[in-house]
Amino acid sequence: MKAMLVYYVCLKPWWHLLIPIENYLIKILISPLLQNGIKGQLELSSSPFSSNMFKIVLVAVFAALAVEASPRLRVQVPQLDGRIVGGVDTTIEDYPHQISLMYYTSHICGGSIIARNLILTAAHCTYGQSARALKVRYGSSVMNKGGKVVAVVQINDHPKYNPSNIDYDVSVLKLAEDVVLSSNAQIIEMVSSNTQEGGRNAFVSGWGALYSGGPSPNQLQVVEVAEEDRSACNRAYGGKITDRMICFKNPGKDSCQGDSGGPLVSGGAQVGVVSWGYGCADARYPGVYSHLTEAAIRAHIQDILVALLFLLFHSSGRWLWLQWHGLMKAMLVYYVCLKPWWHLLIPIENYLIKILISPLLQNGIKGQLELSSSPFSSNMFKIVLVAVFAALAVEASPRLRVQVPQLDGRIVGGVDTTIEDYPHQISLMYYTSHICGGSIIARNLILTAAHCTYGQSARALKVRYGSSVMNKGGKVVAVVQINDHPKYNPSNIDYDVSVLKLAEDVVLSSNAQIIEMVSSNTQEGGRNAFVSGWGALYSGGPSPNQLQVVEVAEEDRSACNRAYGGKITDRMICFKNPGKDSCQGDSGGPLVSGGAQVGVVSWGYGCADARYPGVYSHLTEAAIRAHIVSVMN
Repeated sequence: MKAMLVYYVCLKPWWHLLIPIENYLIKILISPLLQNGIKGQLELSSSPFSSNMFKIVLVAVFAALAVEASPRLRVQVPQLDGRIVGGVDTTIEDYPHQISLMYYTSHICGGSIIARNLILTAAHCTYGQSARALKVRYGSSVMNKGGKVVAVVQINDHPKYNPSNIDYDVSVLKLAEDVVLSSNAQIIEMVSSNTQEGGRNAFVSGWGALYSGGPSPNQLQVVEVAEEDRSACNRAYGGKITDRMICFKNPGKDSCQGDSGGPLVSGGAQVGVVSWGYGCADARYPGVYSHLTEAAIRAHIQDILVALLFLLFHSSGRWLWLQWHGLMKAMLVYYVCLKPWWHLLIPIENYLIKILISPLLQNGIKGQLELSSSPFSSNMFKIVLVAVFAALAVEASPRLRVQVPQLDGRIVGGVDTTIEDYPHQISLMYYTSHICGGSIIARNLILTAAHCTYGQSARALKVRYGSSVMNKGGKVVAVVQINDHPKYNPSNIDYDVSVLKLAEDVVLSSNAQIIEMVSSNTQEGGRNAFVSGWGALYSGGPSPNQLQVVEVAEEDRSACNRAYGGKITDRMICFKNPGKDSCQGDSGGPLVSGGAQVGVVSWGYGCADARYPGVYSHLTEAAIRAHIVSVMN
């Protein structure tokens, strides 16, 4: 058959064997855990064989793996049964984030607690598996007893995970019930997104043999490893190290297949996930770990951490006042258009549940769920969420009291304009999608609303400037730092400003100019102003790409406060013009009067509703101004 075993990668716990037969390649994915009774998994690429012929090849290959190496086979022999090689005994109290991932009752991988109901592990541990077959043991120093065992209900492998080269090797598992936090069970913090590579020492924990070929002890092990230079690691592995991988090593000490998915921890934060390598503790080959500061890896984990949801809304509007009849006594009583977020506050007896939803779902942006204190067990709380979201998803009915605002209008009643007339205007993008407006306040600084950036990673944000068109033209620059006001309060949208630092300076031109901030001694009252941004020309209409502008007039502070039931703070000012307004797509955009920026688009009830002025962050207020100036300086 001309079959030769030519390539081996220790996938911890899977191996790939690539076998060229004439001009064809057969890829076999095998688990070294077969010794513990776990079944191997078979994956095939194109093959010239009929099913009977292929059986012959498989027998030949597995027979070759079962016998001693001979001169006719080029075999690299890894330390397959070593796991934490060169490590020492430790206890779960020292590494309370560590868990054992089990296939039914057998330990197959490590993992870490990253939220009360979420476990971070390697995608190659869970790829192709059924959640029903997996369980997690936490809170125990011993692999096969103690602590608590919880079922896995959902597997979230990275959507770009590639089993051929083990790229994007992370998976987030959702548990059937929350972890009970204690000295034996704690959430591990994820490394900061702006942490620099190089020169770090770290610890890897897990269960495994103390030496190659030795028994697998039940006691938790730990080993210290040092970061390896990325270029040197890439050379060692023949160019196979991607941006989603980092390398650590310590000759004679290493992790291996039984520790896959386990945490690599440096400075008290998790920096990596045990992924793959050639052999174990081989001085030539560092251990390879999934890189938790890499944008795509981080975004996948954070999307699940903040419980992002895809939601549908009923056809006649998105503002509901829902009376929920039954044991839960749930009533949806409060709505705020957060531009682009809404808060739905649901009092259940003496407790408050806060739900944060994005109306940008119509454009494919995910909604975000945020909860305040709740008296419910997880099962009870699920009932409430189902009740609320079901109401949001159905047609309006006599049993629902529904008020329909113009939620999808943005610059309502505005007209087309060009960037030459408003050269300070920018589009803030989440990856490639416009989510908010903003203004250029220095060559490398953008002013926007804190509710646009709160909880976001700078790596996910970009700024387009110098274009009249929302989705093309001008120049796109990465955001490297988010400076939300330290007192920003998402519950009442107070102190709603954020200053973003750009990766490079804006190139000033007729299409890109710095906007002056209003003087600190400017008096309120009687001003007209202009709001610019991108959005629908009317409620329910399409979102044009062309920049829009609308003129609005300052509203008396007392009148505005009465309209909003006392919710207007000193950090807010109000402008309105019946039938004309800004709304959610324009959040963070500039409110300009007399050539100076006086406000930042913040929030309001609906859009262009004569009863409710638009609410803007007030740039002459001392605390708002001090934050902006401190970043500028």
